[in-house]
Amino acid sequence: MEFQESEIVTLAVSLALVGSLGFLRKIIHLPRMPVIYAAMFTFLGGHLFTVVEGAFPAKSLGYASFNLLEHICYAVSGVLFAVGCWTLATLGEPEEDAQL
Repeated sequence: MEFQESEIVTLAVSLALVGSLGFLRKIIHLPRMPVIYAAMFTFLGGHLFTVVEGAFPAKSLGYASFNLLEHICYAVSGVLFAVGCWTLATLGEPEEDAQL
């Protein structure tokens, strides 16, 4: 087993940020954000798989599987962030929220 401290710290910071996002989501309603939330959770999954792959020897099936899952999560996260940013930039604020 070979865990890297920087990966564990990154996972801990990501968990704290996503946790605070969940708390803020209950207080502040942000329109058109579900895609951004999904992107953040898949990015967190990538960090989690990065740490878990350290529990397996380098040339094992478990290592290769978690490495693949890590990269899939990062790719999906990037696409979701792009779609979420495009949606926010092109559609703007919903009319019912803009009147408040």
